[in-house]
Amino acid sequence: MCELREQESDYFDRIVNKSLLGMTKIHNGLIVLEGCKAILRKDYKNMIGKVKLLSGGRTENELIHAGLVGPGMLTAAVLGNTFSAPSVNSILGVIEKIGSDHSSGILLIVQNYAEYLIIFTLAKLQAEAMGYNVRLITVNENNICNYFGDTIKEQDYLSILFIYKIAGAMSEEGKSIDEIESLCNSVANSGGLISLKTDCKNINYEEFQLEMLSNMANQLLKPMIDIMNKTSENKNESKIFCAGHEIAILIINFGCSQIQKNIFILELVEQIKAAGLKIRRIYVKDFMTYSNSKGFQICILNLSFSTVLIKYLDFPTFTSAWPNVLTSEMIGNENDETELITSAKYCKYDINLRGPIMNHEVGQAFLTVISMACAAIIACKKQLDKMDEQYGNGDYGSRLARGAKAIQDAIQKNEILGTNLCVTFTQISSITQKTVGGLQGGLYSLLFYNIAKAFSEYESDKEITADMWLNALITANKAIEQFKVLSIDDQTLLHTLLAVQMSLENALNQTMDALDAFGAAVKTAENFTTNVLYAQPPHTKRHKEFKYPNPQAHAVGIWMRAAYEGTKLKLIYRNTK
Repeated sequence: MCELREQESDYFDRIVNKSLLGMTKIHNGLIVLEGCKAILRKDYKNMIGKVKLLSGGRTENELIHAGLVGPGMLTAAVLGNTFSAPSVNSILGVIEKIGSDHSSGILLIVQNYAEYLIIFTLAKLQAEAMGYNVRLITVNENNICNYFGDTIKEQDYLSILFIYKIAGAMSEEGKSIDEIESLCNSVANSGGLISLKTDCKNINYEEFQLEMLSNMANQLLKPMIDIMNKTSENKNESKIFCAGHEIAILIINFGCSQIQKNIFILELVEQIKAAGLKIRRIYVKDFMTYSNSKGFQICILNLSFSTVLIKYLDFPTFTSAWPNVLTSEMIGNENDETELITSAKYCKYDINLRGPIMNHEVGQAFLTVISMACAAIIACKKQLDKMDEQYGNGDYGSRLARGAKAIQDAIQKNEILGTNLCVTFTQISSITQKTVGGLQGGLYSLLFYNIAKAFSEYESDKEITADMWLNALITANKAIEQFKVLSIDDQTLLHTLLAVQMSLENALNQTMDALDAFGAAVKTAENFTTNVLYAQPPHTKRHKEFKYPNPQAHAVGIWMRAAYEGTKLKLIYRNTK
């Protein structure tokens, strides 16, 4: 058994060394120390008069410690395996390598976990016995607060990252080991550095993301606010967070999407500002393999603790893992009046009244018919979604219903003008494009826009006729036909509308009454739904098994039938008045 473990350990060591060698190929300023699972600054011998900084820990997928080796941060990092800290011998090997001049000293920076503390202390004692000037500072974990689930404490890296940055800048500046140890130890263990963590594994549903991410930011900051409230009650507390203090924030996103991350940061920043703190710097880093769960960890550094902290944070570094910074100027916190949203310069639609004008009564009747067509689509949402499971993503009905509901709401709020068809359909086109989405949303928007365009060509005093409606449909269909890139499945809507156009044209050519011609076109749309079901091209994969009609064709029959029945009701009502 012991022999097997040794073989596994050797194999893992080879993997880590290969990975570190890969880092040296990407970053020319690094070098691997053979046999120690350690990576060093290649120029460590040229750091004359500068304190060397050494840290390390377990090997995680992100290789966080190794990624922070370079000018302005660590001189070296030494790694263990996935279950234990680096060995004492490996730490000593690095100390001997980088501390050969025995002058300015070596500062060990470690997380305050028992295993790390024991191993690095043993290495320090042995190094001191060999004549090296070695100091050790620990970054305390007592300030770490967890919400929304337990997380692994060994992954709480953020506090130590700030210490790496401050110590690295001080080393480059030529500060003594006493000065670096004093400031970093005070920052790390004074209460001016607080880490907070949250888990967002439950925000998988789009409709809950905004509420949950806002609540998450609120809960995450609760211990911070509690500290501020406690400080305000005890005036003797001078190093704890208070309203008006300037802060820097380090945010780690592990496993959440860019959309979730951006919303979370927005909510976090707004709530921090509401608490009275002034954000000077924000650092954001994505760790996709950071944890088995999804969430965010943040660390807040109180810059009011010392006036030199902002200078050290801004000191240049070229390490691969240190995140890019957003300054207060970039995030708009220099001026509280900074606006995050600006108005667009274009209009929502062309408000020029062109084309035939209807009186108010007819216009209101027309909007009622449109609302009835929308109601029919909303009522059939689940049916259309079920059909779409064979043809698409199973959400066709939901998307059309979303657009239909938005049109209904606009009508109820008197936001759609019913007396001018050009404006009416332009507004509906705009609403559809914004709410339905996808290719079908674009096609419907194009349909309505070109219907509006066709009506705009007529004089305002022209009486609206069935021939005008036919011309509008022909114009819209021609516009859609121009998009030759559509796949066979995506052409179903166009094919349905072309069938409706042909039926309406034939009916009117036979001098059929306008309402009867409309009814004939509706039947064509409804029959086309069935025809599509049994007339799929033989070369398509769906030809062999088809349970439901195509929802694109079926939807046309639904809203046309509702519009037709609504028109009949309105005409009957008018004739009986």
